[in-house]
Amino acid sequence: MYIGGRRGLNAVLENTEVDQTWVMHLDFSTIHRLWPQGKCSKLPFDGNGRLLNIGRLHQEQVWIIMAPNEWLEEDHPMNATGNWPVLPCQTTSMDISHAMMMIMFILKMLSDRRVQDFHCDPEYPDELTK
Repeated sequence: MYIGGRRGLNAVLENTEVDQTWVMHLDFSTIHRLWPQGKCSKLPFDGNGRLLNIGRLHQEQVWIIMAPNEWLEEDHPMNATGNWPVLPCQTTSMDISHAMMMIMFILKMLSDRRVQDFHCDPEYPDELTK
């Protein structure tokens, strides 16, 4: 499992200056996939409601994990106890409204970068679950 050293998608970006073979397959039909339970996939905080599968890079699954804000603060008091906030969710996948917000953000970002095959209206929709 690769985890980025900071906020963002740096864990899935190639660390070479130019790699013409780098391909990441986005697949937004897997957003309800559950995080695999196992020793090597154990998260340091409760992952319920915080994970979104967005595709794969080579043979690896790519997940966006919305870590608790307290976990991201270096000297937060909760870091000593390990008792971070828990979301009221039954599974590890994000609820549909948050998943759609994240997908819309990714697509808007790709559209702004002029990646082909993506187009977004100039404004986010009023109801982000559309």
